[in-house]
Amino acid sequence: MFSKTLKIQLILLSIFVVQSRGEIKIITNIDGKKYYVYHPYSFEYSNTDNDEVLIEFSSDSGSTWSPADAYNFRENNGNIKFNWFIPYISSSKCKLKIIEANNTSNFTMNEGIFRIIPIHTDYIAINEIKMLFSNDGTGSHDPNLDWSGLFWPGGPAAIKGAAFDDGLIWAGNINGEIRANGSVHRTGLRPGNITENNTAADPINEEFHIRKIEKSPSNLYSDRNRILDDYNDWPVYLGAPWIDNNNDGFYTKSIDKPKIFGDETDWFVLNDLDTAASRYTYGRDPIGLEIQCTVFGFKDDDILKNVVFKRYLIINKGNNLVEDIYLGYWSDPDLGDGDDDFIGCDTSLNVTYCYNGDNIDGSGAPGHYGTPPPALGYVLLQGPIFNANQSDSARFNGGWKRGYLNYDIASSKLYLNASLYWGLPDQGDPIGAVKWHQYLSGLNWLGEPMIDPITGEETRFMVPGDPVNQEGWYEGDGWPGGLRPGNMFCNFGSGPFDFAPGDTQEVVIAIVMAKGYDYLNSITVLKEYITYVQQYYTDEIFKQFSSPKWHAIPQKFELFQNYPNPFNSSTKIDFLLYKTQRVKIEIYNILGQRIDTIVDKIFPEGRHVVDYTAENISSGLYFYKIKTEEFHDVKKMILIR
Repeated sequence: MFSKTLKIQLILLSIFVVQSRGEIKIITNIDGKKYYVYHPYSFEYSNTDNDEVLIEFSSDSGSTWSPADAYNFRENNGNIKFNWFIPYISSSKCKLKIIEANNTSNFTMNEGIFRIIPIHTDYIAINEIKMLFSNDGTGSHDPNLDWSGLFWPGGPAAIKGAAFDDGLIWAGNINGEIRANGSVHRTGLRPGNITENNTAADPINEEFHIRKIEKSPSNLYSDRNRILDDYNDWPVYLGAPWIDNNNDGFYTKSIDKPKIFGDETDWFVLNDLDTAASRYTYGRDPIGLEIQCTVFGFKDDDILKNVVFKRYLIINKGNNLVEDIYLGYWSDPDLGDGDDDFIGCDTSLNVTYCYNGDNIDGSGAPGHYGTPPPALGYVLLQGPIFNANQSDSARFNGGWKRGYLNYDIASSKLYLNASLYWGLPDQGDPIGAVKWHQYLSGLNWLGEPMIDPITGEETRFMVPGDPVNQEGWYEGDGWPGGLRPGNMFCNFGSGPFDFAPGDTQEVVIAIVMAKGYDYLNSITVLKEYITYVQQYYTDEIFKQFSSPKWHAIPQKFELFQNYPNPFNSSTKIDFLLYKTQRVKIEIYNILGQRIDTIVDKIFPEGRHVVDYTAENISSGLYFYKIKTEEFHDVKKMILIR
């Protein structure tokens, strides 16, 4: 009987607790847009028989049912996991029924109900690269086929895959607990912004789909009306960049315009506030980060046609100070045949790269590069900022920020699929979060310094040598007893810094493809391209970021809670201005007596942070008050000595 031979368990992935051992993907097509949907229920066979089952789906708590087209695949442990396809339904009353094909009266179903979250997947193909990405943070991945999503060369017609998956990753310390999240095969992110009351917006809302605009009309995308709609409905209110043509600080459709970087710009917003998704990635609760992602590319330049850019604006909208946090970028590159790759890094160029292990990629079959194979690089063009001397300045959010500098890459690592020592951190497990913090900081899987096998010295960078000139530690002949070509993963990390509530960080990344006359010369050409890209970013792209007419202007005044609070001696106070104002911030005791004035000067629009050091006053309750021409507010703070 079905009930005896086929043990099926439905695992609940609630909004608060993750118990799932797997991730089910639902794919559908709505109005030309593909959606990649994480399903909160997973089931597995506990035996290895090829039993036939049917799956039915209900969107009304089980009142009515319809067939769901399903297929199965066998995992390495012998269990069988199912994926299934269902129509897009905006419902939070969904159920699944699993039925024995030869005896339809024998079935099982989940007891509770669930909702589906539509994930919008799009692509950029304005030049030689075709790259898919989703508004849950997943990059360079095709959810329809669960296959590579970065292709080169050929743009829209490209068929040779260069990467299977990539994405942003971070790890930091909150009150002694290491938390990590991002997109590493699994993703802990969901579409949408974080609202003013610090809750996640509903990810099902259609306004959170990927927005696409172009510099000049083309025939590349069939849905031209969609691109026109995105241009006319540009979500400035969510943070999308725009040009303030009349310099009044407000977006007026008839006057102001969306900001287009390069020849095509895609933009979306996402967040990490889904507890279930966050625990599913690395076993920890969310931090409260909102991420605004801009993807753009150029089509005519001989070198830039082999490059795609990603800009991430990351805002801590949570209530916790995140200490010692690292930001990084991770990739599962598959250069055609993904089982014969090597990894390298060049600290002078801020790049982690992938190249073929010899001069022939795979068998030359469709999708393989044959000879000569190319190289793929992930470049940190602009790293997070950190406190420095007052005479220093850092690139930040469209301008220069005095008293700060930008980080370069702080680490670079490689991983080998299914390796005990060189594998990726464990997913769905807090141990994975700890490992990511170690890896992003440049430590090994034991949390110990890495040792360069050539020099015998400690290093934060794996294989930083030069395989072209055969110098230093590099894969192959430059690593005695090291790894052979295989299915490699890689990442770089940048940091550390403290990320306080209200703080913003910015990271800009370039993904670069290049091919030379052989597999090693492809590395040489790749580095030549990267040098050009870095200079172009400095000379041209950053000028667009720093244009005084490019704004992401807040639409209100606001005073935030100081942090830390309670505090010992010093604390920070930040506030938001939607236009330039003279600002006075004063400190009062519980008797209403003014005891200090922190600032009294003119500030431009935007978010600002001021430091306050309590001198010659005792422990107790105090009040800080902000006054501008158009706004005033007061909040409590506690001093503990």
